[in-house]
Amino acid sequence: MTSTASLRSRLGAAALGTFASLAVVRPVAAQDTTQAAPAARDTAFRRVPVLRTPPPVPPPWVFGIEGGFTDIGGNTSLQVFNGAFTVVHKLTTLYVLNMRVEARYGRSDSVVAASNAAAHLRFNWRPRAGVSPFASVDLESDEIQKIDSRLTGASGLNFNVAPREDRHTTISIGLAADLASYFAHVVPNSMTDIRYQVSFATLQPLSAGAAFEGNAQIQPTTTQLDDYLATMDLAMRITITRTLAFRTRYDWKRDSTPAEGVLSKDDRSFTVSLLMNW
Repeated sequence: MTSTASLRSRLGAAALGTFASLAVVRPVAAQDTTQAAPAARDTAFRRVPVLRTPPPVPPPWVFGIEGGFTDIGGNTSLQVFNGAFTVVHKLTTLYVLNMRVEARYGRSDSVVAASNAAAHLRFNWRPRAGVSPFASVDLESDEIQKIDSRLTGASGLNFNVAPREDRHTTISIGLAADLASYFAHVVPNSMTDIRYQVSFATLQPLSAGAAFEGNAQIQPTTTQLDDYLATMDLAMRITITRTLAFRTRYDWKRDSTPAEGVLSKDDRSFTVSLLMNW
């Protein structure tokens, strides 16, 4: 009996010791698991790649309408209207196609002070390359300059300086064929020339809502360099909304040998217009 009681007491003490050891081990294991979980989560989070949203792709077609009107009254009377329609189709790294149709008409004291219209088409191949070809066609008519129609076709090379999506600077060199037809009473009534063509064009953003545009071109004949056509236009565009903008533009044109009866070789204009693009 004594030995049996002694055995039972020994077994009970051993069981109590086992339970005590388990009670000590379990909290430590639970504490270690809790501390390891955040580190594992942090490591998994760091392994997930960060996805950045690419910038929106600009639409290949862009259309624009431009219009302006000037009305002066009192001691003198002057009304001038100018308008333009533009189309641009571009796949930035492949080509850019520009088309512009514009017109201006004005009267001063019942006398026609301005009456001209023009259409311009230009194709630039690979505009992001350092050197790229171009082709252009221009058609114009000007009552004041006594030009019934003037058709000019040109081709050559563009030298592009650091071109980007929102800005460019280009120097172009080429040859142009010029066919001019004057009004019936002008002598000579028509003229055909081959001309050198050197031009400069730039578009530079000044801020988030303003941009500067500049274009200049000179076309001397291949046989007589002092017989030339020259143009220049400078413009500032201020964005109002995503589709509306104000445009202030200065234009200068010069024909060194104008038609008979034309009073001035130079033609200048300063316009403020409202643009809508979509």
